[in-house]
Amino acid sequence: MNVRSTIFTTVVLTLFTILISVIHLIWGPVDLSKVPDEVREVIFWEVRLPRVLTALGAGAGLALTGQFMQTWFRNSLAGPSVLGITSGGSLGVAIVTLLGVASFGVMPAAAIGSLGVLILIFSASKRFTSPVTLLVFGLMVGYTVGAIVTVLQAEARAEELQAFVFWGMGSFGNSTLKIALILPFLAIIAMIWGMVRSKWLDAWTLGENTAITMGTPSKKFRMEIIVIVGIVAGSITSVCGPIAFLGLATPHVVKMITSERSHNNILPLVVITGALIALLADLLVRSPWSDSSGLPLNAILALFGAPVVIAVIWKRTHEL
Repeated sequence: MNVRSTIFTTVVLTLFTILISVIHLIWGPVDLSKVPDEVREVIFWEVRLPRVLTALGAGAGLALTGQFMQTWFRNSLAGPSVLGITSGGSLGVAIVTLLGVASFGVMPAAAIGSLGVLILIFSASKRFTSPVTLLVFGLMVGYTVGAIVTVLQAEARAEELQAFVFWGMGSFGNSTLKIALILPFLAIIAMIWGMVRSKWLDAWTLGENTAITMGTPSKKFRMEIIVIVGIVAGSITSVCGPIAFLGLATPHVVKMITSERSHNNILPLVVITGALIALLADLLVRSPWSDSSGLPLNAILALFGAPVVIAVIWKRTHEL
């Protein structure tokens, strides 16, 4: 598929995403045409529009960070959670939820936890120059944080444990309009960075040494990509919870759609594909056959993402 076909596919998916967004806004348990104007405005501005913007921003942001991580690590199974930043957000929420201090606020706790791990990873990146070494370090941070969360869960009361489990299922419906606007803004910033650094990203796919000989400043590239991925992934975790598979699977869906590999050409398609997948998943969450609390978002994303990951592993195995 050439560049023109990729652009055409991006436009088609963009139009479809707009259609799904409109369906999100007009469809729901409450018929907007049958309620007073004041109620209609509250539902639209405080419930439905924030949810759509959150899904769009989270889907696009995670898809981009997944693409960046797979490029940087040159590993098709890397995702935005590999550096442990998502786990840091979970630890922050676990502390305030499982220790009975939820009045502090779940979103601030997740943000602080993610920021703490981001600072740790950023500091470690100055010592570990190899992406693979930093990947292992990030995984170990994630395992350590997971162990701490498990200990907190074992000591928690039933209602506190239930609240934490519900948060871990992920949701696009927890933000206000002001907070929801932040996520698309961050996704746009991440895409702009990717477009500006597309030559570095393309060169990195050829190997670190080759990229350096082609003029890619390894240290600067490493610092920038850690900050971009950390801020975007951490912000999404603080708003939506630990969203699974979206960042890992979306780049592979894009590879199934187009053979184009230039980041300058595929990043818009990555953005719109991630946003569309997030919206479609949220439609299933709000499906008529679910109860009032809706279906678990991460369960739906796992049903979509796990087969994609299995297909990637299967393909790599048979290519060896």
